Amino acid sequence: MQTRAQAQAKSAGCVSCHTATDQATMHVSPAVVLGCTDCHGGAAGVVRGGAEPGSDEYEALRDRAH
Repeated sequence: MQTRAQAQAKSAGCVSCHTATDQATMHVSPAVVLGCTDCHGGAAGVVRGGAEPGSDEYEALRDRAH
């Protein structure tokens, strides 16, 4: 069991790149409270910021996150 805030912290960096084109959750039931990294792994603390796709900075951040 975890709070929604804990789950959101485990998704913070993920949603900085995976935006409106992706669903906010894969789970139909609101009873399932999981962050992205609970299932997918990765480093949720890595945030895109202003890095543009294709730039060296973006690619370095992507590699650190995944």
